[in-house]
Amino acid sequence: MKERIKKFLGGPCGFSLFELMIVLLIISFLVSIAVLVMMRPTDKAERTVAKANDRIG
Repeated sequence: MKERIKKFLGGPCGFSLFELMIVLLIISFLVSIAVLVMMRPTDKAERTVAKANDRIG
């Protein structure tokens, strides 16, 4: 089975360590952006609650 895949692809199978590290870097960058985007509304909501509590108390 592997021989058929190698013959079809025309080269060695798999990814190099460098390619895997680049993919990991891109994924981690996208996750960090997503976390920042998700944190922004919760931060704004906490500030709004704090302002409302200041008005009451």
